[in-house]
Amino acid sequence: MSRFQSANPLFRSRLSAIALVASLGGSALALLPLAAPAQPVGQPGKSRPTPEQLEKIFPEFRTLQLQDRRSRIATMQTAERCIQGAKNATALQGCMKQERTTTMTQRQQHYSALRQLFERNGLPVPEMGRGDRGNRKLNPGGAGSQGGSLPL
Repeated sequence: MSRFQSANPLFRSRLSAIALVASLGGSALALLPLAAPAQPVGQPGKSRPTPEQLEKIFPEFRTLQLQDRRSRIATMQTAERCIQGAKNATALQGCMKQERTTTMTQRQQHYSALRQLFERNGLPVPEMGRGDRGNRKLNPGGAGSQGGSLPL
């Protein structure tokens, strides 16, 4: 078997499709079937809250969301003042480190409050944090980490 051949028939069919697209140009794309997602979207094994359950927790959920937004705004305003007052790169780095630390603490407190809300009401607790984000592959420990959201 040559180095360009593969025993895997799926690989050969994909390779054939790539060759077809390359030889026919963009018009061949309309002829190819769309691939199904590799993994189902959502949380396997966990049921989602019903609309009635979500309606029941809505007032408290909204309050938690507003508190979280106010807290984030205050953190950003504090960081802005610190950055404006920074006289050198070291001071600027200190401002940014303090903002990250404060943001992470606030996020953990917010997630904890949301978990308590869901558990108190007997609802499945959504996974929060980095999560799957629509089947995108994330770089563990890399930059760009942002908090998750709830299924509302």
